[in-house]
Amino acid sequence: MAILIICLGILALSNNLNIYILFLLQIFISIMDSIFLASSTAILPELAGEEKLMRAYIHQRWK
Repeated sequence: MAILIICLGILALSNNLNIYILFLLQIFISIMDSIFLASSTAILPELAGEEKLMRAYIHQRWK
């Protein structure tokens, strides 16, 4: 996904960015986000532990 963002920045700085390229890159960024968001949220309980995760959720909710 970072490569897509870098390509978007390069195209914008070189004045070669048009609406069609913007829509196309947005589609690819959305696909990449949907693929990697599910896997990163699924591994979170294994990394932090369920007790810490629930404590963080309760703390965040009452802020």
